[in-house]
Amino acid sequence: MKNRLVEGDIVPAQSSPEDRVVEHLYDGVLRPEAWNEALNALCKLAACEHAALTSWDRATNVGGVHESVGLPADCRRQFVDHYCALDPARDRMDDFQIGDWYVDHVHVGTHAMQRSAFYQDFLRHFDLGSIAATPLERDDGGESFLVFQYDLQYARRCQMPSSALSRVVPHIRRALQLRRRFTVLETENSLRSTVLNQLRLPLMVVDAGGRILMANAGAEAALARHANLRLTRGRLAISGRDGARWSALLAAACTAAPRVAGGMRLQSGTGPGVTQILMTPLPPGWSPSNRESGPLALILLQDQRHPHEVPAALLQQLYSLTPSELRVARGILRGEAPRDTAQRLGVSIATVRTQLSAVFQKTGTSRQAELAQLLGTFAVLGAH
Repeated sequence: MKNRLVEGDIVPAQSSPEDRVVEHLYDGVLRPEAWNEALNALCKLAACEHAALTSWDRATNVGGVHESVGLPADCRRQFVDHYCALDPARDRMDDFQIGDWYVDHVHVGTHAMQRSAFYQDFLRHFDLGSIAATPLERDDGGESFLVFQYDLQYARRCQMPSSALSRVVPHIRRALQLRRRFTVLETENSLRSTVLNQLRLPLMVVDAGGRILMANAGAEAALARHANLRLTRGRLAISGRDGARWSALLAAACTAAPRVAGGMRLQSGTGPGVTQILMTPLPPGWSPSNRESGPLALILLQDQRHPHEVPAALLQQLYSLTPSELRVARGILRGEAPRDTAQRLGVSIATVRTQLSAVFQKTGTSRQAELAQLLGTFAVLGAH
């Protein structure tokens, strides 16, 4: 887009239709609704009312319509369900390179179109008469296409596309690649957050300066309730006399040579109880945002005042524990002695020992410490 001079000032000239298509395409990388705007602008370049981005999966022999303008939902559905396999273009598109244009009047011929069920039973039913298409991407798995559909009354307009339309094709391909990459990153980030939030153990990732790059819901809750853990401009810090130990722990995990794991115990600051902080270096080059972040460390917080409950339904499903046996098992995980559990539940010590023996047998353990270790692996999943 060129600029023009007006009374000594440079102002942008009005953008061309080709420029507007390109703007909408790249806008669509982050804003999906802009693809409809791009397809509408492409229709103007092609002098038609309908356009679509379609695909063909070679493995399943199934077609798809991913974006479209001007095409009724029933038209898209019938194409995918049945008529994609009858499209004469299917047998000819392998002869066209990416960016080359297939025009049915030219490459199929009027007489063949008049005998084709694809044209007579399908396109005519929706008042469509002719199509032009170009391959956008092609690999062993299949192909994707940009397709224009012309109304019956304007079918003669379906000629070889203009040079302006052909110049836009590389931008369509690049925008599709960027959009696909962005979608993958969004999916990875969503999956990462979902998995981490399923873990009840508070987990976070920090850089060498203590800046939090990622934290699950458990970590956010732990930070909110712990008086000595504070955030200053997005950086995790520990107040009081434990601050120096925290700085040394962070340096050992991120900047020391070699980098080493470590831990510390932190008083709650608001009453009895201790929070254990475990920190371990993450592999070089790892980053939650796929950007260079320097050395990073993974932090796990374990607050003795807020023990994690074992998911009852899961344990009952895996080990067939009765409700009474489950209550005893949970007491062991909390660090209770059998006598304490008996007192809490209001039963005899003999009853608790009988139930504990059954838990040992069902879980394949033989000692309380072994049982607590086993149950602890399930506790990180939360009580569901």
